[in-house]
Amino acid sequence: MPDTEVRVGVADTGGWANSGHMAVYQQHPQATLVDVCDVDIQRAERAVQTFGAEFTTADFTQLVEHDDIDVVDIVTPNVAHAPVTLEVMKAGNHVICEKSLTMSSGQAQDMAQAAKDAGVKNGINFVYCCHPPTRYARHLIQLGHIRRISLVNIAYMQRFLIDPKVPWCGDCKRP
Repeated sequence: MPDTEVRVGVADTGGWANSGHMAVYQQHPQATLVDVCDVDIQRAERAVQTFGAEFTTADFTQLVEHDDIDVVDIVTPNVAHAPVTLEVMKAGNHVICEKSLTMSSGQAQDMAQAAKDAGVKNGINFVYCCHPPTRYARHLIQLGHIRRISLVNIAYMQRFLIDPKVPWCGDCKRP
């Protein structure tokens, strides 16, 4: 592990950012949470109080223009991932993006090209790779107990999604 500090900005301070991302940055010895941005400035200010960031804004352009961050963690609603990521890369910052990465394969290609053009690294957050069921499946594959995989059917139950107050993304409408 390198001995360098990584200064992090977080775009959006809602659900996933609060429940995982910022808490991890707060605990990691080499990460410093510097900037948080949210259109709801009160929510952003609560995140600063909780996780100790140095700067908060409701204006995304201020986050992008802030010179002292190394990487921006994009935890916005899915529909905003591509446009926000492209702006971050254009400013020369590395990106960690929550899934779903984009709304289309074309946007994903644009993001890959933007990273290449800007000379920055980009990654997608996939925390389930370390969960016990996923690790066990990998173990079974490595042992040869699972050979050629032709179909994977996974059910992922999230109780919070039944809450009618939880908004749906983009053009989706609740039934």
